[in-house]
Amino acid sequence: MKGRWLSKTILHKWMGYTVDVRVPQPKKFIAALAPHTSNVDFLIGQLYSRSINTPIKFMMKREWFFWPLG
Repeated sequence: MKGRWLSKTILHKWMGYTVDVRVPQPKKFIAALAPHTSNVDFLIGQLYSRSINTPIKFMMKREWFFWPLG
């Protein structure tokens, strides 16, 4: 996955986040995250998934898809 080094640098060094996972992650799983305090939560999740080299898929509410995002 592209950007692993950059994602780790931004998330851990620049933003100061650490990782403390105490349960093994299965190959496939569903994670539901709520409530969101800001839209930055989405960006942090994307950085984390790229930093651990795990591709993710996500759903967004339709209000986010306005011009020019379609």
